[in-house]
Amino acid sequence: MAIHADDRLFRGGFYGVDVFFALSSFLITSLIYEELSIRGGRYSFFSFYVRRALRLCPALVLWLLAIAAPTAVVLHQTEHIPLSTLVALSYTTNVALAAGEHVADPYLHAWSLSVEEQFYIVWPAIVVFALAVRRVAVQRRILVVWCLVAAAIMYLSATTVSASYYLPTGHLVPLAAGSLAACLFAFEGWGRLVAAASSAAAGVGALGLLIGVFVLYRSVGALPGLLIGVTTSLAAVSLILGAALEPRSPAARLLSSRVAVYIGRRSYGLYLYHRTLSALIPALIPGITLKVAGPSALAVSFLVAEASFRFVERPAHRRGREWLRRRRQPARAAEFGLPLSPKVAKGGNAPVAEAAT
Repeated sequence: MAIHADDRLFRGGFYGVDVFFALSSFLITSLIYEELSIRGGRYSFFSFYVRRALRLCPALVLWLLAIAAPTAVVLHQTEHIPLSTLVALSYTTNVALAAGEHVADPYLHAWSLSVEEQFYIVWPAIVVFALAVRRVAVQRRILVVWCLVAAAIMYLSATTVSASYYLPTGHLVPLAAGSLAACLFAFEGWGRLVAAASSAAAGVGALGLLIGVFVLYRSVGALPGLLIGVTTSLAAVSLILGAALEPRSPAARLLSSRVAVYIGRRSYGLYLYHRTLSALIPALIPGITLKVAGPSALAVSFLVAEASFRFVERPAHRRGREWLRRRRQPARAAEFGLPLSPKVAKGGNAPVAEAAT
């Protein structure tokens, strides 16, 4: 959001997407481990994809109809609305951008949602298959190799594909790192390494490193960019493990504060609405300065996100959970955007994501 307000001050803000990918991958992989543990090795792919749709679609449809399309009209990009809407709904905005299709400006940031959903088309099946290997040490080695392969693919795609940033191959490291962190958290692997990564000093250092990347970044080549991306992903994983394993650490307290939880609950809506509103407000008020437009877009984004969360997303999530329970399907609160407090289950080594009361 900061980079949309002023990309001169937050030139590395786009790395925040990789932080999101690492967090999302950690959460979803943890929930897969949990469901497999609770249900004796059984996993419902039907329930997983229904939960994803209920989590994402209500706000997405609202954004497309009430904000993105009107903004495209105001920006005189009406002819691009049909294609932009279609690729956003089908989670192929990133493919359209990579292919050189003209996606209207208000819809551009839907590319990251496309990357995430394309990853989750295949990832649950891979995790369930990998867990058929009963030896946890072997599972960890598989994920480590996956991280190394992901780094190689990211580098090769960055040097050979001009639009690699929009494709899943451009963000495999944070996705793989989050998955590995979930495995370490679930099965308490590599005690010393995890303890060091989740220490108070590591949490503060990781947070400082992320802020430094967001503020100090300058354009670099493919290999330095990859190294920055890997470092950012590792810092994000350190923060995640620290918050999950050491709830009294400074980083965990910061991330579990009321302000952080409030923003976290509405983060999906904020991501959808803010960039579009940042383009709409200056278009509606010609001559408005950045100092006024930036804070105005931020304030309006919070108001719209709050209304969306309260009157659209939360009711849809509640009805979705009730529907799944009636069908005797798993209905995890975590996948509906509720604040989480991960901890290791007493009856096994799978992480339990409980909704905070």
